[in-house]
Order: sequence, then structure tokens, then C-alpha cells
Amino acid sequence: MESKGLGSAILILALLVALALSAQALSAEDDSQTVVTEEPEPEPEPIEHLDGYVYDIPELKEREVIAGVTVTTWVSNDREFGSAVTNEDGWFQVDYNSEVKYISFKLTGYTIKGWCSELTKTGDTGLYTINLKDSSQKDGVHHLYDSSGYTVLISRTDATVYGNVSTLINTTSVGVPNANVSLSYAGTTISGVTDAHGNFTIVCASGQSYKLTVSANGFYTQTVDDVTPGAGSIELVMVQKDHTLFMDLDLAHALALVGMFITLILALVAVYLIKRPEKQDGLFVVNDIPPLKKKKE
Repeated sequence: MESKGLGSAILILALLVALALSAQALSAEDDSQTVVTEEPEPEPEPIEHLDGYVYDIPELKEREVIAGVTVTTWVSNDREFGSAVTNEDGWFQVDYNSEVKYISFKLTGYTIKGWCSELTKTGDTGLYTINLKDSSQKDGVHHLYDSSGYTVLISRTDATVYGNVSTLINTTSVGVPNANVSLSYAGTTISGVTDAHGNFTIVCASGQSYKLTVSANGFYTQTVDDVTPGAGSIELVMVQKDHTLFMDLDLAHALALVGMFITLILALVAVYLIKRPEKQDGLFVVNDIPPLKKKKE
């Protein structure tokens, strides 16, 4: 009986071991077929604002920030979405959403000269298409500028100062050719030369006033303050240096008068030399009586 009971116990133990191994195998198989699913990343917050910097690039100077530029976002070319103005640091922050397609930058007397890689010029409308390449943003604000640090570069619009330089010769107006004409503003000077008829045209930046200076050989230099480009023709009449007044006459007429006086003096001297008296017996005798003709016998 004891032998039979021992065999039963061994058999039961073997069955338990087999069941344990089978359960372990099934568990390993289930683990190999289990698909690990990652939780989806949270969607980024929507962009609600664009910010950036506007720089001015005046001639002969390094770029500098500029205030007062109106920045506007547009849903379409005739439907405005948001607007802002750059501050003293050239910085702006303007409203934006997923429907916005365009942005514009406006300041009287200025035009756009360069823009960042996320903007594309749209014809001659003054609008720039927005193509956000980097969707990263912080607190709903997207930086609309590259590593260069600017959104757009602007500069003054080209304009012209033109006119004529003349002088008076015997009351007749005559153009002064090859006169030097210069415009100066804040240490910057732009120069030109008059043509054969005294006309000049100088291309310069608009939106500011200049000091105009005109000089030419033989003439007094003339200046005109607060010249505004595009305001109309500038007419200058220059005075010749050799027209200095003398005895209420200009120099040319004064020289003519002096020449006539000298001629008169020389004529009187010549007459004197011809008619000068001869000295006889200590006396000067003037003989103006022609000799008498002898009568024929």
C-alpha cells in the first residue's frame, strides 16, 4: 500500500511540474505577441501671434532698427486680420491664426528691400505670403525671423531733385554748364553736374529734406535749405564773381569807362606833344599862325 501511495504522489508531482512549465510557455508566447502602443504626443498649441524685427538700411550706414512700421496680417488680399506697429526696438507682435495667408509692412517713404525665408513676395501687391517652416512656438507666439535676426529690411524709396542753374548776361538768361550740384543730409552727400543747358537731376531717397549746394568756376556758391524730393523744379540764378559793382556800374562797363578815360588822356598828351611851345630867348612861343604866302611880283 505504501508503494502504491508513493507512486501516486510522484505522478501528481510530475503533473504539477508539467502544468507549471506549460503555463510558463504560454505566458512567454503571449508576451511575444503583445503589441506595445505608444501614447500619442500632445498636439502643439495653435499659433496666435507672429513677432519679429524690422530694420532700416540707409545708404552708407549699417542696418538699424526702425520704429513706426505698420505690420498687418491678411486672410485674403482684401481682408485684414490683425495689425501692429513696430516699437523703438523695431519689434512687433501681430495677430495670427491658421487662416492667415499674407503679411504686409508699410511706412511712408520706404520700400521693402529684403525678407526672411518664411516670406515670399506676392507680385506688386505689397503682400508677402507666409510659409511657416518651423511650427515650434512658445506661448502661442511664432518668431517670424531667421538666424539673421530680421523679418524684413526696408529703405527709403528713390526720388529725384531736379532743376536748372542759369545766369544773366546782358539781361538774357543763359544756362550754366558743368556746375557742381550736391545734396547733403546727416553727413551723407550725393552729387551731380549740370548739362550743357544748366539742367540737373539727382536721384536720392525720399521722405527727408536736403540742403542743396551749387558751385561753379567764376560764380558765387549758392545754397538752398529744406529741399524736398519730388516737390518740383528748382530754378537757381547764379551771380558771376566778375560782376562786382563799381561806381554803380558792373565791372565790364566800369572797365570800358576807364578805357575811354585813358584813351582821352592819351589823345590830349599827343596833342600837347604836337602843339607844345618852343622856347625862344627864354620865352615859350606858341606859333599857331600859318606862314604867310609871298605875293608874286
